[in-house]
Amino acid sequence: MPRISPAGGMPAQRGPWRGGPQIDLDLESAELLWATVEDLRTAGARIAKEPTDMSWGQRFAIVVDPDGYRIGLKAPSSSS
Repeated sequence: MPRISPAGGMPAQRGPWRGGPQIDLDLESAELLWATVEDLRTAGARIAKEPTDMSWGQRFAIVVDPDGYRIGLKAPSSSS
């Protein structure tokens, strides 16, 4: 469990922790999601989940920022 700083209740440690937050970004199309993942991969980002069509009608991917935080990318799947 992360230590909580006295100022504002934010985690005192830098980087992710088990059960920590993930930000999700909605993109306009599955094609834009693929292009974004490829651009991030080229820039050296770690891809935690490759773009995948999910059963609820979205394409979803997860990338990891330089501090280790997870960022979800989602868009309507190309079959929707």
